[in-house]
Amino acid sequence: FAGFAGCPGVQVAACCDVDTMKTERFRRRVAAWQKAKGMNERCDQYEFYEDMLRRKDIDAIDRIFSDDAIIITGTVPMQKSVNSDKQTWREQIKYKVQTKPQYMSSLQNTFNNNEYIKVTFSDVEVVRHPANPNYYGVTLHQHWKSSRYEDDGYLLLIWEFHDGQDPIIHYRTWQPDRIGSKKISKDEIINIMDFNIPALEE
Repeated sequence: FAGFAGCPGVQVAACCDVDTMKTERFRRRVAAWQKAKGMNERCDQYEFYEDMLRRKDIDAIDRIFSDDAIIITGTVPMQKSVNSDKQTWREQIKYKVQTKPQYMSSLQNTFNNNEYIKVTFSDVEVVRHPANPNYYGVTLHQHWKSSRYEDDGYLLLIWEFHDGQDPIIHYRTWQPDRIGSKKISKDEIINIMDFNIPALEE
């Protein structure tokens, strides 16, 4: 904090840690600094990623993604097919790849167009990459409900951790948890081993 606090134009918008005592201690420190600088005293506290979505805090979400982050989203479009002169509906997952700016723009539109957003996570699984222990894949089931849309699916966030630095997300994927009436199997859920994570340099 002392390093960037002296930079002109710097403001602190939020802090995040699973240890609420740490976030409260940091918030008080920031409040004292803001007061001394004549700034508005504000430092939002977050414990969970879903809290950022509920609050529609696009700035906080932007900060936890790397500039070259890759965002992959799966959808299940309905397509008509003709077989033996009968029309049937066929479903298949299609994936869209976005850059960070594209994803942030899309997310901002979602925030603007929904009165409320409620996100709940369950079935959380954390896997440390065997070739690079600084990378962790966090897989979880996500239920998204907003004023205009609702769905269920599996979310994967691939984080990089380094001592003395804020953790950062390099990959985010989402896929529906079922195709039609069939729930996808665990083997079909995207995980960290599906990505080419660089090996840790010795």
